[in-house]
Amino acid sequence: MNILAKLKSLLPKNTKSSSHLIFEEIYTIKGEPVLISSIYALDFKRLLNKLLEDQNAQMFWNDIKEKYRKKLDEQKLYKVFEFFIFALYMESLLNDMKKLTVLGSLSNERGYYLYRDPELFNGDLDEETFKKFLEKMWNYFYNEFYKKIS
Repeated sequence: MNILAKLKSLLPKNTKSSSHLIFEEIYTIKGEPVLISSIYALDFKRLLNKLLEDQNAQMFWNDIKEKYRKKLDEQKLYKVFEFFIFALYMESLLNDMKKLTVLGSLSNERGYYLYRDPELFNGDLDEETFKKFLEKMWNYFYNEFYKKIS
């Protein structure tokens, strides 16, 4: 079963799922594809409705409507607003992904669990030692090595 099918199986049974590819990027090294990054919305309408139901989103919509409705038709303004709220959500996902960066791995355990995963890096250092050497490499890279290659 592919990952999209597995994720769809987690949806509530009464959900009419229509997945949409939101973002996909293929990353290459020396012209060879090595990584695919994808974001799928399993049920885009449901996702958008959930985002827009939020009390802060509704309060923000009221402010936007009051501020801009004379400059743009309300329905058109709402479509832009929907996209804005969706883009904010995508930005928060991006911030979550930062937890897998070098600095993110110093402040949370996600990177350490990837390092320990037997199917990925199969690392065997304890978390403290892993983070200590990750930080040493980071400091060396940006304080010394980067100057050599720049």
